[in-house]
Amino acid sequence: MHFVSKVDGLDYVVVLDGLALSSWCLPDEVVSDPDIHASSEGLLSTDGAGRLVLAWDDSHDRSHLVAVDTLEREARYARFKLKPSLLDASGEALLRVMDLGAPSMLERLTLKAEPAGSRPLPFPEEEPVLLSTEWNAPRWSRPRHAGRGGLVATLGGDGHALLTDFRDFDAPRVVASARLWVPPTWDVWLTPFEDALGIVAHDVVHGTATVWRVSGRDVFERKGLPALTMPTFATKDVLLTQVSADALQRVSLHEGTSRTLRLPATGRETGLAAHGPGTPIASGDVTAFLPWHGESLFLFDAETDEPSEVSRLLSEDSRELRRYVLEQVRLANEAARSTGTRFELKALDLTPKHHHYAVSLSAHGGDGSLWARTVAGALLGLHSELLGKEFGQWRSGAMSSPHIPEQRCPTTSADEVASILGRMDHHGFRLSGLTTIINELYERLLMSRWSVEAARPPLTDDAARMLLQVFLTGLASPSPVSLTQQVERWRQAPMSIPELAAQVPRLHPSHARPGSKLLVALARLAAVHLQARAGPLLDALAKDAHPDHLTSAFHDLREVHTWWAGKHPASGR
Repeated sequence: MHFVSKVDGLDYVVVLDGLALSSWCLPDEVVSDPDIHASSEGLLSTDGAGRLVLAWDDSHDRSHLVAVDTLEREARYARFKLKPSLLDASGEALLRVMDLGAPSMLERLTLKAEPAGSRPLPFPEEEPVLLSTEWNAPRWSRPRHAGRGGLVATLGGDGHALLTDFRDFDAPRVVASARLWVPPTWDVWLTPFEDALGIVAHDVVHGTATVWRVSGRDVFERKGLPALTMPTFATKDVLLTQVSADALQRVSLHEGTSRTLRLPATGRETGLAAHGPGTPIASGDVTAFLPWHGESLFLFDAETDEPSEVSRLLSEDSRELRRYVLEQVRLANEAARSTGTRFELKALDLTPKHHHYAVSLSAHGGDGSLWARTVAGALLGLHSELLGKEFGQWRSGAMSSPHIPEQRCPTTSADEVASILGRMDHHGFRLSGLTTIINELYERLLMSRWSVEAARPPLTDDAARMLLQVFLTGLASPSPVSLTQQVERWRQAPMSIPELAAQVPRLHPSHARPGSKLLVALARLAAVHLQARAGPLLDALAKDAHPDHLTSAFHDLREVHTWWAGKHPASGR
């Protein structure tokens, strides 16, 4: 989240991300608060004068009211107290949108978070302007809202976007009303202007964006803009977009002209690589860029377009830790781009007294495919990687892992699984991370009395048999093995069920990390896809595996066996 505010002739760039809340007073002053952080689901809003900032930290579900120039706290609200709220134009009240998924009411509160009135959002009786009907995929359902100086923009799960001027709470004025359909692999950003609603829809997979500006019934549309990351409005007619790893463009939407701005290879202050997906930030003549590592801001001169780097001045002793975590997130996003999934650092909590840190990651949007979940599984394994690394005085305390938003995983064929295993080889992903994802999929899908008939499993029978063999042979070694070679062995000589069962004692105990569900994942695959023939493999999983594996799996294995025995009473066992 970001915005630019002008106060007393000074420009302030405010950024809220998983590292901190930061405010740059241009050209070269900065203050940061690492105790406030958020993913892109967080929220920033200002009063009409731009002097106050209300920041909602979605990691801890807490709002903070701060001064834009110093970030000194004007108010700090209890967790879960406000949910996402916006600052009104006067800076003397808060506006809370009720029911974010289907917004219908706006509540006004005092700065002490005490109720001071409410009213319905003034949806017009006439049908909203339809922005696009060309996508037949499931419509986007991730709620968005934004606010600036009493202007409130909302986008509900039904695709209805509304911009309302609430500077007079008792006489709100509708500025724009539109309906928006986009696939789940796209992301959406709202920008409220006094007389128009700016909407950017970013096609993550193809790296393009569609832009709308809606005022009343009037709509301006521009499609096919290059966009490596989410673009942002500089003005109603100018968009700032990152077109490649090393370049941005300021695009005039009406004229179609553009001005290219180049990033340096490394920052002069930080010495860190500047190239790669980042965050374009703009307002008026201010043009800035937050690189992927989040350690600094690049500010472009309005006349020469020359970039200068301004450090964020985050704590030096945790710099190596920040870089390592964000590098893993960047690599995960590269791997998952084809799925439209976005992974983010939601929070990096540091406890200096005990030298502990906690990492919180999040996942947003995407097609819900097995590959998207596989990448999430690789990030899930980051916790064990962190436990084995030293970052100066810092020791890992906890990690909150990303979870793909709830949706059905498309059924995956053996050829598709083979492709996924090949990509895992390419990206260096551990096979054990995939077992966690498979277990979660089958647990979620079949937890209702394990009714296979109620929903289609996420794998075909051939794909499941391939994975059983790859898991049982590939995880016999503590070191990574070529998964592509494992697939070829399955294609040339698929193992029989007794041969699979004979592999169980060879599963290496190093893969039995805390919370591992390896045996349970194998049992669920066997019970569902081998059906009545699964008995020998289920027996081996429950009796012959290394004790380190059995310790955390005994109860779940017994549950799987009970379901299987009830499903196949005449299995001859």
